[in-house]
Amino acid sequence: MTTNRTKADDLPKDTAVVEAFRKLGGLPVYTAAYIASDLAAGTIGISYTTSVRDFQRKSKRRFLSQAALSVTPQLQTASVARKFFPTDLGDSGMVAVSPSGAWQLTSRIADKKRYLEIAGAGSFRSIEVTKKHGDFYADDAFGGVGWSADETKFVYIAEREIPDNDSKYVHAMDWGEGYTGKARPVLVVVDLSAVPDQDKPDEPLVTVLAALPVSASQPVLTRAGDKIIFTGIADDPLPFGIKFCYNRRNAIYSVKTDGTDLVKLTPEGRNGRYPRLSPDGASVYYLSNKIGGAHSACSELVCYDLSKSVASTVVPVVQTAIQPSVFPGLFADRLVGNGPWVKLPTGLHLVIQTSWRTQETLVAIHATTGVVTRLTRPLPESPYSWSLLGVTLDGWIVATRSTLSEPASLVLGRLVRIGEPIAWTVVDKPTIPAEIEKGLANIDWKVSSVPGCDPNVEVLLMTPKVARHPRLAEHGATANGAPLVVIPHGGPHGVISTAFSLYSALLASFGFAVAQVNYTGSTGYGEEFVQALIGRIGDLDLSDVNTAAYWASRQPGIDASRVSLFGGSHGGFVTGHLLGLQPDFFKAGILRNPVINVGAMVANSDIPDWCFAEAGIPFDQAAPHLLSPGEYDTMFKKSPASVAHLVKSPVLLMLGAGDRRVPPSDGMRWAQYLLGAGKPITVLMYPETGHALDSFEAERSGFESIASFLFDRFGTPAPAKSASAWTSA
Repeated sequence: MTTNRTKADDLPKDTAVVEAFRKLGGLPVYTAAYIASDLAAGTIGISYTTSVRDFQRKSKRRFLSQAALSVTPQLQTASVARKFFPTDLGDSGMVAVSPSGAWQLTSRIADKKRYLEIAGAGSFRSIEVTKKHGDFYADDAFGGVGWSADETKFVYIAEREIPDNDSKYVHAMDWGEGYTGKARPVLVVVDLSAVPDQDKPDEPLVTVLAALPVSASQPVLTRAGDKIIFTGIADDPLPFGIKFCYNRRNAIYSVKTDGTDLVKLTPEGRNGRYPRLSPDGASVYYLSNKIGGAHSACSELVCYDLSKSVASTVVPVVQTAIQPSVFPGLFADRLVGNGPWVKLPTGLHLVIQTSWRTQETLVAIHATTGVVTRLTRPLPESPYSWSLLGVTLDGWIVATRSTLSEPASLVLGRLVRIGEPIAWTVVDKPTIPAEIEKGLANIDWKVSSVPGCDPNVEVLLMTPKVARHPRLAEHGATANGAPLVVIPHGGPHGVISTAFSLYSALLASFGFAVAQVNYTGSTGYGEEFVQALIGRIGDLDLSDVNTAAYWASRQPGIDASRVSLFGGSHGGFVTGHLLGLQPDFFKAGILRNPVINVGAMVANSDIPDWCFAEAGIPFDQAAPHLLSPGEYDTMFKKSPASVAHLVKSPVLLMLGAGDRRVPPSDGMRWAQYLLGAGKPITVLMYPETGHALDSFEAERSGFESIASFLFDRFGTPAPAKSASAWTSA
């Protein structure tokens, strides 16, 4: 849908944009890793997976790579001895390595049949499980594989098989965004040492625990292999969307491998997720949040003593943290797979990735005292944000590190003693084409607070040294200043870190200034900062972003007359609002699956509780109520729809037809109104694409459309033939 007779076919193909996205967007992204260390032999092996955009096949592919490293005699650093060619993971789902490193478990679907493949040194075994259960769960929220100490048993998550009778018509609500059609996750236990049918010696005992009263996720096995510790998620009266929602009615449970003796371990009033057994098997550690309210907030780290049946808080919620050096609390998505454990002279520690203001940071937590030690250096000492992939008991840590202008590299280091810096070895890094390197080197960036805002409100400001794209080049680096793109994050309880962001880096490399804003409600700044936004969306978030935009527009090298907004989800909510409230300052807006009418979302979103919570209206997930007229009125007044009549700047609206979180109908109704009012708007709809707009085509086409939209508003007119080269820099 477009206005002013603009057609989708008329959107120009800018060759420089296409080439830059293809080269930078085609670099591998590290997604998982496993470490096997043999200090006696002085060697370390790392298996790691990458995701790569394949521009020929128009798809995203996964690869498994291997690296061998030698360890220094002091056992504190390592050097890469050899790397091996990557292997295409093809149709595989789960890929899990046993704790000893002796076995690799892979799930695979081939010819509509489901298989488990177990590979070891010189051995391979395939087990068909088609008739046992439905699809595998291989994601972070539900998936995971737990092993017994002797590695003869393992447990995973799959969809419960539905009998082919009339019971299949009984409606079961699924888990929403990212889980369409998945509604009944169950525990599946495989006992490799048991053979139920002697006539079929290659078929082990496979037990599906389908009768549990909760939906199962994130399983681990006790060392003896007789019990499963798992996260159970309440799905009665209905399942709420689970992706990126840490406020659900989930708890830590224990159950025997035959499905009996189910015990809830989590105290009332708090939830639990990502259980991890201590190395001695005596305790379970997990992350815990308050049920209800903000979907992402400060977590507790809890220890449950299995022998005493007692839970204790190891790291409590941190309410305030104004000074950057003060630990702001745990804002962790998960605990790493095979266990986050490191055994040091001072005791057992957990290594966790957490948001610490604008940096994703690695911390070590003493398992008994709860003392938190930062392992990675803060700004301004180090610009990096980190993503934790794996940990070994003897202290080796594999992670990625990146900055706003540097794509992620895979690194390995050893934690030897608390307080000693870690020496990091680069295991693998992407090969960046020379022209792209020049573009990234064109970016200066800084993190700054904003005068007039709460001290925790921060802006990550990226500025170009010169305008490198032909359509911006004539404006020069200093003559008029760079056009500014202001980006508020989604959530609203999320955070923008110094980690590499493809879209922002490309825009800044072309010659745009980019201001990414962490406003009130952002995570990584303490619990009070998160809760301050509850009930005040459409108020504090707008004030912070607007103030930050005015501040950024007056920084050296930026043209205050060419300012635009770019936001997705709640960032789109902020964008839609400010386009109406500040129509003369913001000259254009890009919205990706935006929240436009909070009240209208209630009926169709997988997270209706979000609408109530953010509007400051009580909501009980265990007994959800219907939206009242008064509540709708409150929500509407907080929504961008309430100021739609004031919008006058050009808009690019990008929607995913498969979005379960913010239904595309929300954006479409807004677009229809703007279209009828003669306002300039272009709508792009991506089929079978969800809230993140992360399908191959949505990412490729989306960025090309964003760049063209911005060039048309803030650059020189497009040439008869689209730009085909960078300017020299």
